[in-house]
Amino acid sequence: MKLTEQEILKLAVSIMYRGLYIDLIGAAFLFVVGQLVRSSELLTPVEPEALSFLGYSLVAVSAIEIFMVIILKKRWITKDSPSLRLIKNRDAFYRHLRLLFMILYIVALTPSLYGFLFFILGGSEDIFMIMLAITLVGYMLVRIRPDDLEKAIGDFDLEDPG
Repeated sequence: MKLTEQEILKLAVSIMYRGLYIDLIGAAFLFVVGQLVRSSELLTPVEPEALSFLGYSLVAVSAIEIFMVIILKKRWITKDSPSLRLIKNRDAFYRHLRLLFMILYIVALTPSLYGFLFFILGGSEDIFMIMLAITLVGYMLVRIRPDDLEKAIGDFDLEDPG
């Protein structure tokens, strides 16, 4: 039986909210922990000038990672995706699709992790904020819209569990 429009909408919203929780809460958590570590002076910061090249390099790497996440999304979530085509059980299909998106959202969170490490080493807060913004832009580019999900998987024939 094909997925109904209501099932696709429910699945897309559930995937979007999980990604929002991962990326938004993850980025906020790293920001708060970074501020606490920096203010408590647990680590001896390096001179900010010595880290400026590293900061800009990490921004470039983060942008490349977001680009790669978009490419992976386009390869994984399509009508021709072998990993999705082989699954016939509806529950297994939902779990697999959610897992694929969880991987994409976690990779989209890595710029925040880079920014956190850069910040606690003594880097500028501006670069850290840029990394947090890249994470949120990554979420916006990776999130699935119900229309896109319907185009990608709307014609899959899935069996009800039982």
